[in-house]
Amino acid sequence: MRYYPVLLDTLNEEKIFGGVVSVRQVVYLLVAGILAVLSFFLPIHIILRIPLSLLFASAGLVLAFFKVSETNIDTMLYYAARYLIRQKKYVLRGDD
Repeated sequence: MRYYPVLLDTLNEEKIFGGVVSVRQVVYLLVAGILAVLSFFLPIHIILRIPLSLLFASAGLVLAFFKVSETNIDTMLYYAARYLIRQKKYVLRGDD
């Protein structure tokens, strides 16, 4: 049996839906769309409903598509939360 080397690209996401969006992006867009629609039909004043639904929709778009230094925004937010939560060591060193 012949063996062929297969190159694995572990750095980029696999674009599954139409070759344009990945599963992670579809999940963010679906959750943001559902939250935007649900917030639009809340029994509150229209002046509060529209900005709330736009907030959810724009948050979904940002989490799905934006990058900072080739790193996805959701990953950056995860790293920032981990940094803020973790225990920090403060080392005071004198003259050595």
